[in-house]
Amino acid sequence: MERHWTSLWSAALFLGRLLLAVVIFWILGFAFVQFGQRVLGGWPATEAGQLLACILGVAIALRMRAQLVAYFAAAMAAFSASELVIHSAYGLRAARGAPTHFAVMGAGVLGVALGALLMRHGG
Repeated sequence: MERHWTSLWSAALFLGRLLLAVVIFWILGFAFVQFGQRVLGGWPATEAGQLLACILGVAIALRMRAQLVAYFAAAMAAFSASELVIHSAYGLRAARGAPTHFAVMGAGVLGVALGALLMRHGG
């Protein structure tokens, strides 16, 4: 019976860490995007804020041992970085046509690299 409670407690701690990491990540993302929108004048500041929140989200999730959240934040960081670079190069804000294709392809490549980095560091 004691082993059953230990397993339940471990599962509750695991889920609690995941939930807390998601909440912190969401609050950071919301704050940075709102700051970019309201104080810095919108895009690309909002996209840069989203990217910064994703990077911090990865670091926070890894520190909290919430690897699943770290993987999702890393994937979002990969897409945000790729989208920011490609759309800035093309002078676009809205996703459309070839730039979107390149942003998605770049996100895929960067996502694989980030995933490998997370795996190397025990993520």
